[in-house]
Amino acid sequence: MEAFLKEADFISINTSETTEYIIDTPEFEMMKDGVFIVNTAKGGVINEVTLIDYIENKKVAGAALDVFETEPKPEIQILMNPSLSLSPHVGGSTLEAQERIGTELAANIVTGKHLAIVTGKRSEEHTSE
Repeated sequence: MEAFLKEADFISINTSETTEYIIDTPEFEMMKDGVFIVNTAKGGVINEVTLIDYIENKKVAGAALDVFETEPKPEIQILMNPSLSLSPHVGGSTLEAQERIGTELAANIVTGKHLAIVTGKRSEEHTSE
C-alpha cells in the first residue's frame, strides 16, 4: 500500500469491511502532495479530524465524502470546509440496489430468516419447513 499511496493522484475508498481507519496519520504521511481522496465506503474509514489537518497543510488538495464518521451529524469542521465535496450516502437508492434489496428480502422471507431479525434469535431456529 505504501507504493500506491506515494504515487496516487486520486484515492477512492470503496471497502465495506473494516473495524479501524484505513487512512490515518501514517497513510497521509506517505501520500503524494496534492492528492484528492474520495470515500464512498462507510464512515470511520478515514480519520476525518486528521483529514482536515492534512487539507489545511495542503498535503491533501481536497476530498469528496458521502459517508461520515459521525452520521447523521458530521462534525462542523467537515461541513464547513471548502476543500470538501459532501453528499448524502445514496448508493442504496439506485434502481439496481433497490432490486437487489427486494430480491434479498424476498429470499429471507421465504427461508424464514426475517424471523431472526424480529425475534433476535438465530435464523436456523425459525426456518419454516
